[in-house]
Amino acid sequence: MKNLVFVLVSILTIGFMTSCNKDNDVATTETLIEEIATSSEKQNVSNADLPTVAQDFIADEHFETYVESAAFVEGKGYEITLGTEDIEYFNAEGSVLRTDLHPNRCHRPGPCGGGERIRIQDLPAGIVAYILDNYPDEEIRRAKIKGDYYLVGITGPTVLVFESDNTFVTEAPLFRFCRGDRLNIDNLTDVFTDYITENYPDGEIKVAYRIRGKIVIGILTPEGRKILVFNLDGTFLMELP
Repeated sequence: MKNLVFVLVSILTIGFMTSCNKDNDVATTETLIEEIATSSEKQNVSNADLPTVAQDFIADEHFETYVESAAFVEGKGYEITLGTEDIEYFNAEGSVLRTDLHPNRCHRPGPCGGGERIRIQDLPAGIVAYILDNYPDEEIRRAKIKGDYYLVGITGPTVLVFESDNTFVTEAPLFRFCRGDRLNIDNLTDVFTDYITENYPDGEIKVAYRIRGKIVIGILTPEGRKILVFNLDGTFLMELP
C-alpha cells in the first residue's frame, strides 16, 4: 500500500513539475518576444545576416511574400517584418519564437498575411490536376490555406491562388500581396525600367505593386528572385530578398 501511495505521489509530482515547466517555457518565450519587440536597441540587418535556420523558416512558411525588414537585438534575437505585415520573432540562434498556446501563429498587427501551411500531398486533387494540366513543366514546392483560399508555390517562382472549391483565381509571379494596387508592368515609366536595365541587365520584370507609398517591383535574375523598392518618383531605395 505504501508503495502504491509513493507511486501515485511521484506521478502527481512529475505531472505538476511538467506543467510548471511548460508554463515557465511559455512565459519565457512571451517575455523574450516582448523584449525584442519593445527594445530601443534594434539594429537593422540584411537577410544575409539572418541565421540560416531563420531564412529557411521564412522561405517555407512565408513563401508567398518577402522580407521587408529585419532587426537584431544583441543577446536576445531577431524581429522580421514581412511584406504582408506579418511579424516573426526568432531567438539569437534563429529558432522561431512561438508559444505552445499559439504554435502556428505569427504576430499579425494588420489584416494581411497569415495562413496555415499544409503538406503538398494534402492539396485537393482538383488543384493538383489543374497545375499538372496548365503548368506541366513546373513543380509544386509549397502550399498553405489562407481563409477561403489555397496558395500554392510552384517553380518559376510563381504563386497560384485557388478558391476552396478548387477554382483557379489568379497567378502572381514571385510574390503575392493582399493589399496594395497591382500595376501593369507594361505601363511602368522609364525611370523604373531604365534603372533595372542598367543595374540588373539580366533581370526580367515579373510583377509590380504600389504599396504604402512605394513602388515594389519583383524581377527574376539568374541568381533568383529579387524585390526592388522605389519611391513614387522612381528613386531607388533598397533591394529585398
